[in-house]
Amino acid sequence: MLKSPDFVINIIKNFWKPGQKILEIGCGPAFLRELFGEDYIGTDITDEPYNKNLPRNVDIVCSADDLLIKSESVDVVVIKSAFYLFPNHRTSLNEALRVLKPGGQIIIFDYNRKTQKGLQRKESHDNYPCWTQRRLKKFVQQNGFKNVKNLLAENDQPTSLNKYYRLIKQEFFGTWAIVCGTK
Repeated sequence: MLKSPDFVINIIKNFWKPGQKILEIGCGPAFLRELFGEDYIGTDITDEPYNKNLPRNVDIVCSADDLLIKSESVDVVVIKSAFYLFPNHRTSLNEALRVLKPGGQIIIFDYNRKTQKGLQRKESHDNYPCWTQRRLKKFVQQNGFKNVKNLLAENDQPTSLNKYYRLIKQEFFGTWAIVCGTK
């Protein structure tokens, strides 16, 4: 069975406490639902299955740029492997800000430039954004989030110069651009 990588789960758990509402935008099969139970809400643009063996498990069918969620009702917003697919990134971030409670957190796990370029070649298109970690961080900051940081695709997040070395390594050899920020 498919599941979210361990580092994704560990990063999210560092931002979430039991009883807090967690919203996954672009949830698809909603692999995180099992971990967060009744605190979890999953949205996606459709509830149609990917294929007969991979259904979507959506609570609310809606676009990322028009969330059918009450304002200031969510503690943590997670976007995993989906942000690059959103048609309007600015509006989607504004919607995330709207639904987050004051002090709420957003965590975006998106594919980095290297991975996106590979997807473009494989899928024969060029309309996906090719984020660097730094560019995604700046974009999230410019759209209203505070204390925006890049994270490593690792279970533990170091705070030393070693983190910056590992972020550079992740940019060139890894697959992820991961950003967190606060409303």
